[in-house]
Amino acid sequence: MNHSTGSRAGIGVVLPVSEFPDWLNPIFVRDLRQVLRASFFVWVFVLLHCFALATAVMEWVVVHFFGGGGLVLAGFFGAMTSLVFGLLLPFSLFHALRPELGRGRNAELLLTSRLTRWEIVRGKLLVATSLSGLLLVSLFPYFLIRYFLGGVELFGLAGEMFQLLLGNAVMNAMVIGASVFESYIARFVVIVGLMIWHNLTVIAYGFSSGMSGAFPAVLPPEFLAGQGLAAALFVVCCLQLGRAKLHLSRGSGDPAAKVLLFLFLIPIVNGVALASVGPLPALLLLAVLLVAALRLDRDRLAGRKRKLSKKS
Repeated sequence: MNHSTGSRAGIGVVLPVSEFPDWLNPIFVRDLRQVLRASFFVWVFVLLHCFALATAVMEWVVVHFFGGGGLVLAGFFGAMTSLVFGLLLPFSLFHALRPELGRGRNAELLLTSRLTRWEIVRGKLLVATSLSGLLLVSLFPYFLIRYFLGGVELFGLAGEMFQLLLGNAVMNAMVIGASVFESYIARFVVIVGLMIWHNLTVIAYGFSSGMSGAFPAVLPPEFLAGQGLAAALFVVCCLQLGRAKLHLSRGSGDPAAKVLLFLFLIPIVNGVALASVGPLPALLLLAVLLVAALRLDRDRLAGRKRKLSKKS
């Protein structure tokens, strides 16, 4: 028996148990596992598809038997997707950064493990937006049904899906940034203020391009560029707001007021630039503000530590 067991080749009992590659953000992996184990995502998935299926069947019945009215039901479908991706999913992040800032201060443990504040807030945004993108892709057959029933162009459907995902990413960043405040009232006030400020920035490009009332089938390029730059700028600034509280030292300065002031000035400066010099210089100004936002509250110490570790 001893001879037979000794002749066997050694079998490695320590096998990799992680289904995620090592290069992924650790915060992304941790939060993704937590979300997939929770029942909230499953219920949203099931209810969203039930409502989408019911809307698609009703739209087919109305178009097939009555020859019209499908656009009314399509409006219900659009309102439902806007509500889910614009409010329901983002507000599930209402406490996103509280575990890192509450009792025990997980942020200190994360920061001492060589994770930067950017990696913490970026991982949370990536999880939320990735799951929203997964839900949106799962709704693609219902978007195609609307296309085959007529009345909606394929390019318009692609634009609608992109608008939903972009708006969801911006709202996710807003809620994540506001979650650093301990008071619920303060979080709601900050989120509503950020929504108003972002909409004012985007709507200004709509007015400058002659848009009024309903959205046209093909959006003007200056409006699309303004919307994209405004979305990127507000995402970065809102994540900066979240980073403002994630300090390794409790005595370090709090840059949250500086970030809020920066956000407050964005629609004002953008509106003045649009009114005085036109859309192209205003777009360039937004790009400059985006670069400036990335340089707010930089992790200088973390960067130095990484350089020293690489040299050693």
